[in-house]
Amino acid sequence: MASLPIELLFQVMEALDYSHPSAYDRSTSIVDTLCQLSLVSRSFHAAATPHLYRSVALVGSASTSDFARTMSESEKHTHVRVILFDRLWEEVDLIPDICTILHAVAPSLQRLFVAFPLISGRHHFDDDVLRAFDKLSLHNLVEFVSERHNYNGLIMRDYPVMESRWVRLRRLALHDCTINDHHIATLSTLPALEIVAYLSALQRWDQPLTAPLPPSLLRQVIILQTFPFFDEVVTYFNRMGVERGAPVAVTTILPPLGTRAASFAWTIRQVAAGKLWEADKYEGAVTTLG
Repeated sequence: MASLPIELLFQVMEALDYSHPSAYDRSTSIVDTLCQLSLVSRSFHAAATPHLYRSVALVGSASTSDFARTMSESEKHTHVRVILFDRLWEEVDLIPDICTILHAVAPSLQRLFVAFPLISGRHHFDDDVLRAFDKLSLHNLVEFVSERHNYNGLIMRDYPVMESRWVRLRRLALHDCTINDHHIATLSTLPALEIVAYLSALQRWDQPLTAPLPPSLLRQVIILQTFPFFDEVVTYFNRMGVERGAPVAVTTILPPLGTRAASFAWTIRQVAAGKLWEADKYEGAVTTLG
């Protein structure tokens, strides 16, 4: 290994880091290899550190607290591009650490997957969390994935005041949101939005969808066939795309047989592995254009 050209080793680090660029989680072997390379020498440490911190998966309270400490005590936050917060739904005590992380990585973060406590003991959004997300909105976030229904309010709140926020967000995945005209109008305030995915959703019979589609929504709508009024939602997106003269591809996915009872868990695994945005490649996926 020592006889290999240093340039080749740097290319190996690059390849390890971007083995699946859309994924939120990385295999333990890749992380271990980058850690070992960072210990070889100072030059290796300098080369490996950006790759090691580019994509971070925080699972549980211990790793979150440790990472918050690292972010507040070093310059490593400048390397962070992707964060997955997972399995932290009830850890309200972690809110200060979560806010520390979000404030530190805001200038560099591009993709965020959240499954952490946003609701305080008073059963509303914690003000510190809202301030942290407001800082995120001023920078480079291009992808936001919500694993629980109450997170949608971070993007959707304050309509129509939010027109000046989230100007770079291109991909949005939501869980348990109500698809109605207000929701569609709010999406229209995201000027760069290209793809929206509904991991599960609701639409009421007494609220037919009539709002025009967001102007920027030109690429794809991804819908899992697991929620009520599924057909009506698909028909709406197809019809409104034709009416505006710019049809949008609507891709519908039915979770594989044997997983439908746990379709939400299956969906989250697809997101974490970076596969959701390649929805048209799934076996049985149906894509319509107009």
